[in-house]
Amino acid sequence: MRSLARHWFVIVLTATVAVGLRWPHHFDWLIRWMDPGWNVAAVMLLNGLALDSGQFLRSLKRPLRVLTAVFGGYLIVASLGYFASILLAPTSRDFALGLLVISAMPTTLASAAIWTRLAGGNEAFALVVTIASNMLSFVVAPMILFVTVGSLISLDPFEMVPKLVLVVILPVVAGQALSRIGGVSSLLSRHKVVLSVLSRLLTILIVFTAVTAGVREVGVGGDHLAMYALGILTVAVIAVHGVAAVLCWAQGKALGWGRSDRLALVFTGAQKTLPAALYVCAEFFPTFSFATIPCVSYHVFQLLFDSWLVEIIRTRKRRASATESNDS
Repeated sequence: MRSLARHWFVIVLTATVAVGLRWPHHFDWLIRWMDPGWNVAAVMLLNGLALDSGQFLRSLKRPLRVLTAVFGGYLIVASLGYFASILLAPTSRDFALGLLVISAMPTTLASAAIWTRLAGGNEAFALVVTIASNMLSFVVAPMILFVTVGSLISLDPFEMVPKLVLVVILPVVAGQALSRIGGVSSLLSRHKVVLSVLSRLLTILIVFTAVTAGVREVGVGGDHLAMYALGILTVAVIAVHGVAAVLCWAQGKALGWGRSDRLALVFTGAQKTLPAALYVCAEFFPTFSFATIPCVSYHVFQLLFDSWLVEIIRTRKRRASATESNDS
């Protein structure tokens, strides 16, 4: 039961995708009511409210290290996503595009710092890298997509910039501004769990409408969601995230960073935010109806993989502590 409670978001998200694929036409009213831009902005606002701005400001002491971590994460995952998309393109151009989109996104606001803390890493450093990654996303993500999606579709990156500022950047800034108001700050500190649950529920709703809208657009059948295409996608997602985590660790080690900073780099570099990816798919690539599937798949796998990774790190740490205690 404890494991189910810990992974409730992954379970509900997976079930939501299954329902959307199986019964898409039962939810026409929901698709008409939902607006991707406003929904994503609401999620980013909630995430901005939950961020510890005081800890972030205290961490702005090593700007070069922060920028190295931010751009390292962007380039590592985007490069791996590009090569994986080449393998996906012959079976599904939608899947290939979706993988390119999620690979170009900033670090997830919801969990990177949390996983870092649970693994015993530098949470303050993870937080500042996370925020910097998102604040720079309105420029970096369009530039990456301009380079990577060229073989699939023409893209004007300058069209993306103002929309990403409006939907991704401004809500986070507004959330941070509100969180610094005395009464609001104390209220937020008492209801952090509620904010997290609301953010995840809204993310699930965004995923559900994106999937059902895509299925309604092209219909459901073996030709559209062939099992071999889904199998290749699964392998690609696992490979991109897993290899990215290894390369981020190697990057930190090559730079001579301490273990705690390397752990922060692993989680902030390899993790990618889902709401912004879904917005980009809906707003800029609406004809690629199943592009949202790789975004959701990557998000689900990163939660499972990083949860498993944290457990391994904590188990090894406990064993090392027990060994030291026995030796003393």
